[in-house]
Amino acid sequence: MAAQSAVPGPEPGSSSPSGAAWGKDYQANSDRRYFRTPPSPVAVSPATQLPSPVASDVIAKKCAENALATCGVSKDQLSSFSQDGGVDALVPIARLFGEAALTELFGRLRYPPDRLVAPFHGYDGDANAIRQLGVRSTAVLLVPRLLACIPGHFRQLARRTEMPEEAHAMECLGWILMYALRTGMRRVKQPAWWVPPAPAFAAEYPDPGPPLADTISQVIRTTGSVDTTLKKFPIYRRLFSRWDSGIAGSMWRMETGARKSQFGFPPGLPFYPEVLPNGIPRDMKLPTPSMQRIDAVWLARVRSVGAVDSKDKADILRKCGNSAVTSNEFANAFASASLGGIRLTADRFPVLDGRRQILHRVTVLAQAAPTITALFEALAALGWNDLLLESAGTLCFRGVKLKWIATKAERYYKAAQRLSTHGYGLAIDVNDFENPKVAPPVIDPRIVAIFEAFHFDWGLSFPETDPHHFDLVRRVFN
Repeated sequence: MAAQSAVPGPEPGSSSPSGAAWGKDYQANSDRRYFRTPPSPVAVSPATQLPSPVASDVIAKKCAENALATCGVSKDQLSSFSQDGGVDALVPIARLFGEAALTELFGRLRYPPDRLVAPFHGYDGDANAIRQLGVRSTAVLLVPRLLACIPGHFRQLARRTEMPEEAHAMECLGWILMYALRTGMRRVKQPAWWVPPAPAFAAEYPDPGPPLADTISQVIRTTGSVDTTLKKFPIYRRLFSRWDSGIAGSMWRMETGARKSQFGFPPGLPFYPEVLPNGIPRDMKLPTPSMQRIDAVWLARVRSVGAVDSKDKADILRKCGNSAVTSNEFANAFASASLGGIRLTADRFPVLDGRRQILHRVTVLAQAAPTITALFEALAALGWNDLLLESAGTLCFRGVKLKWIATKAERYYKAAQRLSTHGYGLAIDVNDFENPKVAPPVIDPRIVAIFEAFHFDWGLSFPETDPHHFDLVRRVFN
């Protein structure tokens, strides 16, 4: 998808949509029973507000401050955040969205107030983040995370539309505006942030555009989202057909109740497995012979360390030692599984565009590759790359990691001697930069729902919660 050339803003003489709730009524389902391990809150974060662009940077700064205050940020926190350049960095987004829509955009993050002004990042300390990203302070790191929330905001607005053509237009608008803002920020000397790629069904609006409701056409014009050089309406129509006949269109129908679930599921759920034309791969038959060989190598590694009676010895076993299981003996044990069009930054978020490895494949147990590939192909077809941004990987031949607590040292030692599910290539860590161990998760319910549908267990269910972790082993063995 080509990006617009500048930060969009009100067109001369145009009127911006109001901040009133827009579209038909829609409520995401909040029933915990549809999860094995429910997130909190259970429902997908709502969106009711169309962008309402404001006329100046001064007004935009006030909108950002008010939106943060509405989300619970204190005056002292806001003052410090502003002094560190956080509010100024938000101006392009605030100028486009206005206060009401920006408040909802902050809500999509699910961050507690203190994290809105001290954003999560994947670097070893704030000083390292500042140095490696070349930013003034970590306060500005809210911007790249907020950019990735824009497609989700419009995905939820699409649930408030009456017609599939309008729903597709709204989903496209989210991706268009994310890219437009990112490009415009570069032009005003903000960092060139990496953002996730748009889905295959995303289309820019041609001129003349598709027939849409007046309010939708107005917001497209107001945000400067029409490509006046694009005259190829048949291309747009073909991409709409891809959305409409694919699982993204099916999800819209199931969520809004336009199509009834054959299994009696109610509207508003974060995911419906029945939208997948090929279904979900069956559980694997485990353990495999290759897993038994892996176990033998692990046992030898534990014995080589000797009695694990200190943190130093335990930490030896907690380090990845993939060379032990990637020799010729294990040539057929693992496979490189495609992420099906999804792109994830490796180990870090945020990152600068072109400055970090971007994952498009992961190494997993060979028997798990079809399930992993089918999962990520579904994520790509749904257009959910905005919900998954980063991964710390899959295969990592190491012991189980627990948080060090001096009074519970024996527990730490014993865990390190157990092979992690990562050691088999049967686990994946996602968005770990903002979902640390034993902390309240901020992962989107849609991600939890689709991973659970594909037989994964969520690490939030572990005795020591691990909310960035999903694995196949426990579910399959049980």
